[in-house]
Amino acid sequence: VTKQASQPAVLGQPLTYTMVVTNLGAGLATQVSLMDTLPGAVTVASLPQNCQMTTLLQCNLGMLVSSGITTVTVVVTPTQAGLITNVVQVGAAQTEAITQNNVATARTRS
Repeated sequence: VTKQASQPAVLGQPLTYTMVVTNLGAGLATQVSLMDTLPGAVTVASLPQNCQMTTLLQCNLGMLVSSGITTVTVVVTPTQAGLITNVVQVGAAQTEAITQNNVATARTRS
């Protein structure tokens, strides 16, 4: 997974996080999910239909074929000035040998 934030972040203005999930494995990935603990310094402005927000942003991405790519875009509004750090994690039903590429961080300053 990779994650980018629109730059620069402006207090009270939309900030877009774009997360790209790629299946780097040789086979089909099933029950692919994305989890994102949004920082307390933002409020959610818009989410994709396959995502829900409780204390954690959770998105059901379904299946990804080998080398398959899907993109999730979330729009938030910064509510506090300063550094905003956001971490996203993905997972699937299959066990993976390499999990380091399942986490990504985006940092921006408002």
